[in-house]
Amino acid sequence: IGARRPTTVDPERRKEIHDLREAWKKKTDRKLVNFENYPHTARGHWLPSFTPHTIAESVNAIKGDFLGENIQPDSHRFMDAVAFNSFQFYFTFRMYWGDKDQDIDPMLDEFYTLFYGPARTQMKAFYEYCEAHWPEMREDKARADEALALFTAARKQVENGSVYDRRLAVLGEYLDGL
Repeated sequence: IGARRPTTVDPERRKEIHDLREAWKKKTDRKLVNFENYPHTARGHWLPSFTPHTIAESVNAIKGDFLGENIQPDSHRFMDAVAFNSFQFYFTFRMYWGDKDQDIDPMLDEFYTLFYGPARTQMKAFYEYCEAHWPEMREDKARADEALALFTAARKQVENGSVYDRRLAVLGEYLDGL
């Protein structure tokens, strides 16, 4: 079953997904497999919809009750936006390494530090803003502009040509297409 929908940040919608997952569990005594399609960019989710807390919540919810996950990347689009899409994969996989109370926030802090170095604070602000506001960016240009401004601020923190600059450049290529 599709027991997550990582791009769903709306609490009411997440409750519907939770209820659907629980209903499926009652239909069988066998463990289920969660099935998700990544990346969401291939189906019109072209906005920066980074939702690690939704991913974490849903992975924790199925640990022990499900056999695991079948995540199907849309291969013809994955490489087009690898810096965007790898975020979802990475945090889904990392969430399985702990118990049902696995906390994603320390993982996020580690990720921002290791992956973005001197831009970690600005990239944390960027990802958190995108997580909170991506659905609104579809209709509200000011929200999208704010996300891009946060990203631009991060780019200014790194040395030109550094590994951090190259990582941000790959993500920037995707964001330039928005």
